[in-house]
Amino acid sequence: MNTQSKSGSHTENGSGPLMNASEEAIEPIGQFYDVCFKCAADMNAEAAKFVRHRLEEDLQVTHELAQCKGPLDVYNMQIGFCTRMIDDYLDETQKILSIMQSISMNGGEANSVFRPTSKTASFNGK
Repeated sequence: MNTQSKSGSHTENGSGPLMNASEEAIEPIGQFYDVCFKCAADMNAEAAKFVRHRLEEDLQVTHELAQCKGPLDVYNMQIGFCTRMIDDYLDETQKILSIMQSISMNGGEANSVFRPTSKTASFNGK
């Protein structure tokens, strides 16, 4: 039984174009997702390390605050804390951007996945 999808393409037994694609045509999609998931895992690991580091810094500030003997000590401690915090966030931003950039720079893996080849021609309908 042929049905018509919203896009207007006919499918056999209600299956979409991915169900009719060969394994070779779908393989690049899997490779792309492998790269994406690795990037996401790396970003999650980096974010977890950063949060742990920042919580340690925040805890350290409470100890430093308890050691302050006057307003000038508090002020200097806060300036040092804010400076380190800004540096940490700038460094972390750079690390996350580097990880994100790796998805397109990872040996060309992600960029080459969706270039049409003879394997993907049947999937693309070309």
